[in-house]
Parts: sequence; C-alpha cells; structure tokens
Amino acid sequence: MATEIVWNQATVADWRRLIAGAAGATLPQSGAYARAMVVTERQVPYFGVIHDAAGEAGCILVLERRALKALSRVSIHRGPLWLRPEVPGETVTGTLAVLRRRWPTRPWRRVSFIPELAAGATSHALLADAGYRRVGDGYRSIVVDLPACRDALRATWRHDLQRAERGGLSVEIDRHGKTTLPWLLQLADLDRKLRGYRGPSAKLALQLMLAARPDGDGLVLVASHGGERIAGILVVRHGDTATYLIGWTGAEGRRLCATHLLLWRAMDVLAADGVRRFDLGGINPEEAPGLSLFKRGLGGREYELIGTYT
Repeated sequence: MATEIVWNQATVADWRRLIAGAAGATLPQSGAYARAMVVTERQVPYFGVIHDAAGEAGCILVLERRALKALSRVSIHRGPLWLRPEVPGETVTGTLAVLRRRWPTRPWRRVSFIPELAAGATSHALLADAGYRRVGDGYRSIVVDLPACRDALRATWRHDLQRAERGGLSVEIDRHGKTTLPWLLQLADLDRKLRGYRGPSAKLALQLMLAARPDGDGLVLVASHGGERIAGILVVRHGDTATYLIGWTGAEGRRLCATHLLLWRAMDVLAADGVRRFDLGGINPEEAPGLSLFKRGLGGREYELIGTYT
C-alpha cells in the first residue's frame, strides 16, 4: 500500500488521541494551535492522518490563509508527527511526496514548510528529493525530560533556584488564567517589543490559552513578593509535551530569581499531569544570548531542525 493522507476526517477527539500518541508532539501541530490560528490569522486548518501498509502512521496539520480568493499562504510547521517508534523510510518519503503534490509552490501560493526533521545532510536530501528548496534557518530549542532532576541543573542555575526558594516568594498556579493572564500578557508583550525578542504575540498567546483551557492544557504561574506580582510564565501542553510560551519578570523578580522558581514549579506540575517533555520555547544565542544561557542552565537536550523549505 502506498502512503496516503486522509484529510479532515478526524474529529476533535481523534486529533487529541493522535497528538497524545505521538512521541514529542509539537505545539504547532496541536488542535489548540489550529483553533488559535483560525482566530488570529484567519487560517483554514487541514487535519491529515497518514496511513501506510501497517495502518495509522502519523498525523499532519496544514494551515492555509487565502487572500483575494486567488493568493494563498500555506504553513506546515513542526510536522509530520509519527505514531510509532520506527517509521519506514518509504512512509516518510511518501508523506513528503503527498504534501508536495497537494500544496506545490506556485506564483500565487507561498508554502512555508518547517518539517520536524533534525538538521543534517540526510534530512536535506529527503526534502530536496521531494522537490523542496531551503529558504530559512532551522529552529533551535531545548527539551527537558520530566520529572526534572536537580542534579542535571547547571551549578549557577541550581544556586539561583535555591535562592528563590529561600526568598519568601509565593507562587500562584492558575489553570484558568482569567485574572493572571491579562496581567502577564500586557507586560510580556511590551517587554518583547522593547527588547526585540521573537516570540508569540499577546493575541496569539491569549487564543492559545483559550483553546487549551477546556482540556486543562494551559497553565499560568505567577510569583509574588510582599503582595506584589513580580514574575509570571505561560505554559501550554500538547500531548506528552508542554511548551514554555511566554514569560515576564520585573526588577524585583530578577533580583529574587523568580523565573527559576516558576519554571521549576511548572515542571513539577507538568510531571504530575503525566507530561514527559518540557520544551523551553526556542533559543537564539546570536540575538538573545542572555536568555539562551538562562535556558541552557536547566541542563536539557538542545536540538536544531533542518530549516524552512518551500
């Protein structure tokens, strides 16, 4: 049986099952992300279930935004995801071929494909053979396996965490975000713009939380000192993985290492919920060396994807 993709037959429950069954599920392939992009970018989602001779092999979410009825922008980000530990090479190449036939690049259609493939010559050859051309650098991030171990932390990070734990901070864990999220989004978005950081906008982060909340997959943590909020983070779960989406800390929060404590508490909560991996939401050592160094302090595994193709 040749590899095929069945489009838009999966229910919401089916997609949640597929994402839950994919090892290392990514946020841009989740149902919550699709719903958020419908609202923020008016993109149309296409949910595809990949089949080969052995049955269900994986899943792929494609988003398309049309303009003026003729022009379109197609986004295939951080997929496909696979449902088995080992997937035959012909299934992978067959999937790439199906995607290329369904959404070829045209003068009126821009395709942005960021496949969930590790950087390297092998991955590039797969994509080149399928007719894709590289147009952008790869995404880099860090994943921490849960439950987290203090011994894996770098010494400075561990010292700062201990300082935060002795600092008299109180931590609020909010799965709804009704009162904490507007406060966090306003400050985080302003900070992102002032510092020139890449990352999700406040509008997208809000819609992701709203989409994730019914399933209990959104998590806001806020640190306070002396009755005043001094730091906060937003985390979103997708399958067996969760992603650190946005964060903010003020001068007092930096002095007391509040974000260290918030991330550590978040990993405790996520592990108790059955989450196996915590993605720190990207690193960029060239443009944000301080933030990248901070994330590296958790001692996770760095990875780099092959890049953006069209």
